[in-house]
Formats: sequence, C-alpha cells, structure tokens
Amino acid sequence: MTPDGRHVRQAWYGRTRDEAEARLIEALADRLQGVPSVPGRGPTLAAHCESWLVGAGLRLRPRTLDRYRQTLTTHVFPALGSLPLNRLEVGHVNRLLAQKRAGGLAPATVASIRSALRASLSAAIRTGLLRQNVAALADAPRVPDPERPILSAAEAQRLLTVADTDPEGPLWALALTTAVRLGELLGLRWSDYDPAQRTLSVDRALQRLQRSWLIVEPKTRRARRVIPLAPVAVAALERQRGLQAAAQLAAGHVWRDDWGGLIFTGARGEPRFGSAVARHLQRQTTAIGLPNIGFHGLRRTAASLLADNGVPIQAVGDYLGDSVATTLKHYVRSVPDSRRRAAEVLAATLTCTALRTD
Repeated sequence: MTPDGRHVRQAWYGRTRDEAEARLIEALADRLQGVPSVPGRGPTLAAHCESWLVGAGLRLRPRTLDRYRQTLTTHVFPALGSLPLNRLEVGHVNRLLAQKRAGGLAPATVASIRSALRASLSAAIRTGLLRQNVAALADAPRVPDPERPILSAAEAQRLLTVADTDPEGPLWALALTTAVRLGELLGLRWSDYDPAQRTLSVDRALQRLQRSWLIVEPKTRRARRVIPLAPVAVAALERQRGLQAAAQLAAGHVWRDDWGGLIFTGARGEPRFGSAVARHLQRQTTAIGLPNIGFHGLRRTAASLLADNGVPIQAVGDYLGDSVATTLKHYVRSVPDSRRRAAEVLAATLTCTALRTD
C-alpha cells in the first residue's frame, strides 16, 4: 500500500527462481521490520543523489557539499546514474572504482568517489530506500600516507625571525603559536581578540566557494575554542593592527569594512585568498632554506613541538580543537632530532641499568 492508501501489486524478478524467491523473502522481511518497499523500479541512482544533495546542504559544510556534487556529477552519474537505486550492487561500485584507477586517477581521488557515493547511499538507508550500503561494502582503494614534513624548533624560530619583517609575518606567527587553521585565521575579527586577557576566540572560518566569500562554522564542535596567547602572538597581532591601519590610510575612501572588522585583509580591506597566503609562505621558506611544509604544516609543527616537549596528547588535541585520534593521525609527527634524543635516552638508561647490575 502506498502512503496515500492505494494498493499496488509488486513483483520481484531474478535470473533464476531461487534469486527471485530470495528477493521476495527479503521484501517480506523488510515489511515485517517496518521498512517501506518502493513500488516499481524506484528512483535512479542519479535522481536519489540529486535529491540528497538538496537536503544535505543543511548538514554539510558548503565546500564539502560542492565537492560531493562535482564528484558524483563527473564520475558516478555517467557510469551508474541511470541504474535503478534498488538494483545497485557492490560489483557495480567495484568496477567503477577499478575503471577510474585504471584510467589514471590518483588513489585519493578514487577514494573520494567512494566516499561521496557512500554518503549518499547512507541517506537512502535512513529513508528505507535501501537495506545496505553497497559503497561501504566496496573495496576501498589504498591511499598512501603522504609525507607531511614539519619544522624543527630551530627552523620554526628562524621563520619567526623572518616574520618580524614580512608583511604576512603576523599570520605565520599566529599559526605557529596557536595552531589555528588558515581558514580560521582569515575569518578572525578584531572582536575575537581580547588584549586584556591575552586570548583569541575561534568561532568561524572564511571560505572561498564559486567566486563568493563565505563565513562558515568551525570544522568541528571542538574547533570552537578560546586560545591563550603567548607574548609572540600578542606582538604579532599588535603589529598586524599597525599594518592594517597603514593600509586603510593608504586606501582612503575605497577601503571596505563590510566583513565585521577582519584582522587579516587585503590592500582595500577585502578578505584574503588562502591560496595566495600559502604561495607567499612557500616562496619565503624557500628563500631562507627551510623545507616547503605548506601553511598547514605550521599547524602540524605546533602540535608536534608541543607533544615533543611533554604536553599530554589530550591537551594538544584541546589546543588544536581536535580529538586525540585526529591529533595523532594527522598532526603529531616526529620532530627532527627527536629520534636521536630518544636513542640517547634509551642508551643512557640501559647503561645505568647495566652499571647497577654490575
């Protein structure tokens, strides 16, 4: 019976009698469990995904939603979009992923195809359109863990020294001393800075999406945090205040102040492009002989230096606004020379133990 009270006769087919009976039994089990059956062929995979994307905008961050939409439209719909949703099988997904990998796509890109399809099919299970998520059951491509270099304590100090004279130095200093993400830094307002308490509140992030600027919620619930500032961070913010005042004076009447008093702005008060900030850092680190760690590498460096100096991982995660698992997986790396120090400590411990035994 349909939701409007109409009786609909349904039929289940299979390549063999046993397969057809298995589908009938499955449908009867669904009915006993209260799972609605879909008359006829039901929606196609493309139709379901399009409908899901409309509603997912309430839960997903704009950039994530846009990435899912592009991935499904480019890679999934041409191959599987016309297939009825309830006929989608694990084999379909496995063949699609294998074809994409054979076609030259990177493992990470193939993994993103599976992730987007998995998210969409999860919604189909919640609404009773499917009983299992075939994308979750499909073979996940192996994605190599990329090298994520960080700076040593001495290298970080060299960068801070250069930051004192670089126009974008305050951004580097804050990233190294607060471990705040670039989007969060670019979304900071002067009202988030409390000079009396020497704290910085992280409540939002700035994103660029389809030629528009967006102010979005922090990446996770933990990311909404208040960070105590070290003296070098306070000095960086006060220097930025002076740099911005000079830029505003030079811009005159063309200065824009319609973003609520952003701390980091362009020459006319407009939001900064994160990609341009990252490129400038790359040029400057190369010029002074430091590793090209990327802007996000400053966050990893901060986390790794904290852990290397004995700060408990739970406290490091709280400082970063991430869980312990995420902190260990993505941010904490071995600081250069830490393995040597570990070997020296172990050797000294074993030597002392041997002497006591003798």
